[in-house]
Amino acid sequence: MVSSIVVQYTELLRSSSHDLWVRLRELLKGQGLDPARTTVVDLLQGGLDHEDGRVISDDDRVYTFRLRYDQTAEHGARSARLEDWTDVTGSWETGSLATRTAGAFAWKSAARTGGWHPSAVPEPSPAGYTRCVHVTADPADAYRRAMRLCALMEHRGEEAELLTHLESVGEVRRMAAALPNARFVHRPYPGAPPSCGAGGCEPDVPAMDDRALEAHLPLEMSARFPRGTAEDRVIEALGDDGNAVFLVWPGRWPDRPEHGLRGFVHDAVQVAFRGDHSDPAWPSGRHAVHVHVSEESGRRGVEYLTARADVHP
Repeated sequence: MVSSIVVQYTELLRSSSHDLWVRLRELLKGQGLDPARTTVVDLLQGGLDHEDGRVISDDDRVYTFRLRYDQTAEHGARSARLEDWTDVTGSWETGSLATRTAGAFAWKSAARTGGWHPSAVPEPSPAGYTRCVHVTADPADAYRRAMRLCALMEHRGEEAELLTHLESVGEVRRMAAALPNARFVHRPYPGAPPSCGAGGCEPDVPAMDDRALEAHLPLEMSARFPRGTAEDRVIEALGDDGNAVFLVWPGRWPDRPEHGLRGFVHDAVQVAFRGDHSDPAWPSGRHAVHVHVSEESGRRGVEYLTARADVHP
């Protein structure tokens, strides 16, 4: 099981312009880590002068550290410094963060080998296999190919599912217009002043002016809607930049044992709009189509489906 904290904080490390994350990227580079390939397990406020963190490097080393800075100063994070940098690769399996660290390793591995989809937060599909089958610069093309694959399902879910992480007022306005019944959640994270309490809140986006909305950024957005009713609006709302937007169409593939395919309760097709094919939680300028099958079906099952749908990389 991967914690949503791992997914959110890793995305912030890679792309956020907030002082804390910009400075942490600089400090990690100084330790020889590539922030674009580093997974954040935790970053927790330990007082008004420090945060305690844990990260996993690209070569699977686990490090703990203390990030020291004056949190009462407006730009205190810009001068943050690392303390107590410790390699705990041999001992991370004990302690309060053991379960989250194990989940982070599993998520990191899945992103390398085929991808991650929104239903994996907080709990991924057990015993499943995921493969990226098409990457394109055209979001409409990605959607069309996803629908070709969905047409092969023996049973199709009635709803599509969307998940994204929004960091600008413009993004929020566009996506809220596309999906008026979506859920928006603000979760405070290290380096940003709290706007609605330590536990977060669900702001009333339509009722807010831009200034009030900006104070509640970033926002997690999730939505379910009848398949085929809003996908075009979502594509139009993507804009030119922003974080990855995940659309998932669940269902069940037919049993075709002669082709290595077995239907599975977590079968699905996903498009990661602006999601890099090697790590869909990392924003990019491309749009990736992923197929989810059972572990038993694996690569052979995916190749059968893509051949039937005429979907190729």
